[in-house]
Formats: sequence, C-alpha cells, structure tokens
Amino acid sequence: MLRLTKIKLVENNELDDSFTETYVQAQYLYSQLLLERYVNRHHSLHLLRKYLDKYFYEAMVKEIKLKISQGTIDDTVVNNIEVVKYAKLDENLIITQLNVNGQDKEVQFNEGFEDSFARDTWSDYVIFGKTKSGQYKIVSLVYGEHFHLNGRDYNRQRNLRHTQYFERRK
Repeated sequence: MLRLTKIKLVENNELDDSFTETYVQAQYLYSQLLLERYVNRHHSLHLLRKYLDKYFYEAMVKEIKLKISQGTIDDTVVNNIEVVKYAKLDENLIITQLNVNGQDKEVQFNEGFEDSFARDTWSDYVIFGKTKSGQYKIVSLVYGEHFHLNGRDYNRQRNLRHTQYFERRK
C-alpha cells in the first residue's frame, strides 16, 4: 500500500523517543490488561486510552474480548526498539517502521497454557497521530509478519499475498 499511495519512508534521523516509548508502554499495558480482563471480565481497559487513539482503542477492546473468548492472552515485553524508517503524512500524522526485540507470546489457557505462537524479533508499521495537546498516540498498527488467533495462522488465506513468513509451535 505504501508504494500504491506513493508514500516513501525515509531512514530515521530525527524522531524523538516519544514514539518508541508510546509503543513500548502500549504493548506492555495491552498484555497486562488482557490478563486482568481474563481474570475479571469487568476489569476496565480505559488505561489504554493514554496510548491509543479513540478508534484504535475501540478496535483493541474488541480484540481483547475476542482473545478472552478464545482462552488466549498475549505476553509481550519489548526489550529493544528502533524506528527504522518513517514518513510524515502531514503535520499531525506519522507512519513508522519499527524493529523490535523482546518477547511476544500467545498463551492458550484453554490448551494447558501452551504457547500457540512465540517470537523474539518482529517488525511493525505504526501510525501515530498527534492530539490537540501535542501527545502522539497510536492510530493504527499493522502487524509486520503475521496475524494469528487461538493458534490459527491467518497468513495462509487464499486472498493474502504469499510470503516467506509462517507460524509454528516453538
């Protein structure tokens, strides 16, 4: 889509750490709130609003509810992150390509706490939008290499492009 829309990402040499810090905190909080919500279905998810745009927050709430209904949680911790490339779409919107090292595991409570997916490096495209108060929040996130739920790899659907990426149990 970047090529089709003629958006050219350039190597990062000017973005501050607020983008990466927002991503790191949002990933960690998402994992923690997913676990809390699994234990107590009435646990509030509103803390994610600090890092996520209104509409992306609503999408993440739906994802959390779907994962809980499938007996799934994500255990994600970011150890190292780098903004590899970025493009300023306008004064308030920035798309970034992030390379991440850490732990990203999907754990199945309904399958004896087995990992259905695990990785220690990944790359995501993240769109950040600036609020009226000047804070950047995540507007959207495109998972860089996979989409999975409850151990099912959705990368192999017929309507998706063929890539060298695939999921497997560790």
